[in-house]
Amino acid sequence: MFSAGKVVEPKQVICCAPLLCWFKGNSDGAARGTPGLAASGGLFRDYMGNFLCGFSIFLEVDFCFNAELHAVMLMIEFAESKNWFLLWLESDSLLTVAAFQNTS
Repeated sequence: MFSAGKVVEPKQVICCAPLLCWFKGNSDGAARGTPGLAASGGLFRDYMGNFLCGFSIFLEVDFCFNAELHAVMLMIEFAESKNWFLLWLESDSLLTVAAFQNTS
């Protein structure tokens, strides 16, 4: 793979389906610059791995971290609106995961 002038080694990612009656959401956010044009998106799958729905949203000019947070917050709001309370969320942003794990 080629990214911003550097060679990036491919990395294997193993996807696991959630348990029976659970819903799984995968989110991502990105910005082109710091700050720059930003967007968020995500998708939901059921316990059998079937695609349920997805979304993407343009955020205008923002930071990547804000785009990542925005994606996760939208996923939580959408899941609540569908009464999907058994929810497994995944994000590739360590800072976003840490923000939700921090109790203070």
